[in-house]
Amino acid sequence: MRKLPPLRAIQTFEALGRNGSVSATADELGVTSGAVSQQIKRAEEILGIRLLERNGRNIALTHWGRIYHARVTKAFDQLREAQNELHSMRERSSLTVSCLPSLASKWIGPKLVDWQAESAANVRLVATGAEPAPNADPIDFRISYGDRVRSFELYSELFTDWVVPCCSPAFLAANPVHRPSDILARSLLGIEWESGYQQPPSWNDWAASIGEISPRRSGDLMFSISSAAIDAAINTRLRSRPAFHDL
Repeated sequence: MRKLPPLRAIQTFEALGRNGSVSATADELGVTSGAVSQQIKRAEEILGIRLLERNGRNIALTHWGRIYHARVTKAFDQLREAQNELHSMRERSSLTVSCLPSLASKWIGPKLVDWQAESAANVRLVATGAEPAPNADPIDFRISYGDRVRSFELYSELFTDWVVPCCSPAFLAANPVHRPSDILARSLLGIEWESGYQQPPSWNDWAASIGEISPRRSGDLMFSISSAAIDAAINTRLRSRPAFHDL
């Protein structure tokens, strides 16, 4: 394997190619003009080619110097980009929390706002149904649902949820419920998650739990996002339909 010039020599050459002068390069790197010339000479000796051509006080890249500079510039651009990305991420947030969209809007989002106001910490909330790849995504905490949590090395169970019928107060005032089976006579809102998740209990399951059979009919409305079903039940007022959701 051919010997590479020291990184300092390559860095000096890359800066010289950008700045076009020894003095400007010395100012950028915080060294003397003599040190710049020494690093360039060292790189030329190891590479076995001339990188610069001098005409009095003027210098320019040789043909081989232009080819080499184009290659090393790409490498240093990637290094600068990586450094800027890390700096940006560090400035943007010191704590990144990931959870399902419904949890973000209905539960943890408001709590994080209150906590952040008291702690003055930098917080980033990522709402996504997709589980972050272990040890890959820059996530500090992920709040998951169901068995997907088992893909992580460390996890703790926060709580077990319950599924109950609910509706807006306006609907209940206009349509009193005298017995649980009265709910099944209404048009129903439901939740049907994507196939990757364990499905929540359905209206058929709830009907069976009270000893009833859910009637087959049209007019029911299903949501793939729990928070959307909750909002629909709250906002439809007098024509509200009971909504099936998690508590």
